[in-house]
Amino acid sequence: MSDSSKNQGDKRVCPKCGKENDVKAKYCWACYYDFIPDKSLKTSPGVAKEENSPAIGENILASTQIIIQQQKEALEIISGWETANRYLMTGVGTNEVGEIFEKKGNAGEKIVRHFTNTHRPYVISFLEQRIPFLSVVRKFKWLFSKVEVTTPNKGTIGKIQEKFAILKRRYEIYNNYDQKVATIIGPLLHPWTFKIYNNLNQEIAVILKKWSGMVTEMISDADNFLVDISKVKEDSLKPLILAAAIVIDIDHFERKK
Repeated sequence: MSDSSKNQGDKRVCPKCGKENDVKAKYCWACYYDFIPDKSLKTSPGVAKEENSPAIGENILASTQIIIQQQKEALEIISGWETANRYLMTGVGTNEVGEIFEKKGNAGEKIVRHFTNTHRPYVISFLEQRIPFLSVVRKFKWLFSKVEVTTPNKGTIGKIQEKFAILKRRYEIYNNYDQKVATIIGPLLHPWTFKIYNNLNQEIAVILKKWSGMVTEMISDADNFLVDISKVKEDSLKPLILAAAIVIDIDHFERKK
């Protein structure tokens, strides 16, 4: 297999970030650079893609509801020192389990992350079968979040922009042509509920923060979410709503010090 990465014995150096990986790794552990040169290949190198098999990410997004569960390490709970976010996601009715990772960064970036907290820049990757299918990228946040959502095959597929609003939380979702395709509203009196509306002001989806259990809620900020996309007709909008759930978690539910 040939690609732009350099092999050093049993290690492979990522051409994007320079980190060492196992020579058999499919993607970089640090930045999720895809080592597979053929982007249409959805299985391991050398294994033919089965006809009619769904593309990576489609099993998760085919579900009408997606459950997202944040994973917290014991040391993080005890010390209060925030580490890179990790989540598990499950498609209800599909039994497909995926993962969500925030890029860890180097020692300096970890310190910046801790002290800038919810204002920090981040790169978050969504994986199915341990292969990335969606990424969310944000620069440093001053007042309002603005993130770019990308896929390995299509590049930028849309953006999510937090907007000023009185007595509610508001986000707007844009496609890759910078056209607004949906609006997210979080009512002040229902802080755990975010409803998604299309341009006709019809409710098409909802993001709900679910109760994590008394002990978990008391000692950590681990969050569970239910993303209901059962009424979404446009497949291109589903990954943007899924990405919005993580943006909302970091903006409104992550522990603030």
